[in-house]
Amino acid sequence: MCSVFLQIGQGGNQIGQSFFDAVGINAESNKCSCIYQHHDQKLRSINVDSEWKTVTALKKNQLIRANNIIHGLCGRGNNWAMGYYGLNDPQEKDILQKTLQSVRKESER
Repeated sequence: MCSVFLQIGQGGNQIGQSFFDAVGINAESNKCSCIYQHHDQKLRSINVDSEWKTVTALKKNQLIRANNIIHGLCGRGNNWAMGYYGLNDPQEKDILQKTLQSVRKESER
């Protein structure tokens, strides 16, 4: 059984990238590692942030599936309540649903 890595927020995405950089050296020589999907060699990660700027650089990474990068339109300014309850904008409210759908799809692969 393999793992699906869920990286949430700026801190989670930065720590996750450092983790993949650290273990990626060993995993490159062994593509059967559980951090990669076997058929397309993509990382088994889902990257979520309310601000698009944090995850923009991840879109350039060929190892990350573009559908697994989920972002909102504006940040939450370190306000936990805004992050938890979201904004009144309908486009911002579906971040949770998109994340859950990506977790389901990635775990079924």
